Amino acid sequence: MYQKFQKFGFAVDHSDHFFSAEDSAMNKPPTKDWTDRICAERTLLKQCLPQTEIFVRVYKDRLDLLRALIIGPDGTPYHNGLFIFDVCFPSTYPSRPPLVHYRSGGLSINPNMNKFGEVRLSLPKTTGGQEDMWIPSTSTMFHLLLSIQNKIFNKEPLFNDITYACMRGSLCGDQSSLVYKESVFIKTLKTMVNTMNKPPKNFENFVVWYYRDHVRDILMACKKETDLVTLKNDLDSSCTTLLVAAFKKIGAVKELEEFFVDEKEKPTFI
Repeated sequence: MYQKFQKFGFAVDHSDHFFSAEDSAMNKPPTKDWTDRICAERTLLKQCLPQTEIFVRVYKDRLDLLRALIIGPDGTPYHNGLFIFDVCFPSTYPSRPPLVHYRSGGLSINPNMNKFGEVRLSLPKTTGGQEDMWIPSTSTMFHLLLSIQNKIFNKEPLFNDITYACMRGSLCGDQSSLVYKESVFIKTLKTMVNTMNKPPKNFENFVVWYYRDHVRDILMACKKETDLVTLKNDLDSSCTTLLVAAFKKIGAVKELEEFFVDEKEKPTFI
């Protein structure tokens, strides 16, 4: 079902958008260049977004606002997570980058995304220094969303921290990265729970459809990760219990029953 959800669309209700109460660029007479740029960006998003990985909603009465949902990529500790970003285009856009806020639920899941929802748009270079993800002369919102998906949500997110970037490939760096990935996996599960319990406006149906379709994948990942000593207590006593309760809340009772029947085990966390 979630595959049929339009990757780009217009919405009306932006009341839970992080920047909704901010002074709108529309409160000042917008320049024609700014308006033309935003309209062109919307057209690019509509035409070029990947079909099943990034979804965007823009608002009919607020050209300056956008909401994006990014699915955590396969092979990363973010796999199967749904991550919501609220965006505001300032009147100085694109000379200055868009304001990007992550709906964190109080969880820091990446060196570029802290628990307050702040998103840092730069990454450490392999040769040293920082790489800006926003270049005024060439960047677009479309390319920024792809960069967040591919560069922030990566397989070893600890190395997005400049302090650890130089340790990549060393024994200490690899061990630190493994521990960090385990922590991110737990926080991704908690993010799933938060999203199911309080889905963002205009993505309510998507959240339900997506997570009902991925009950098995998510619980299998939990089962696999309980073999890791550092995660076992957290998963057995907290995350999995909350996940099952959240799955029930969105109506995934049949999917839960089918999973446990197929696995031939009685769930100890229901």
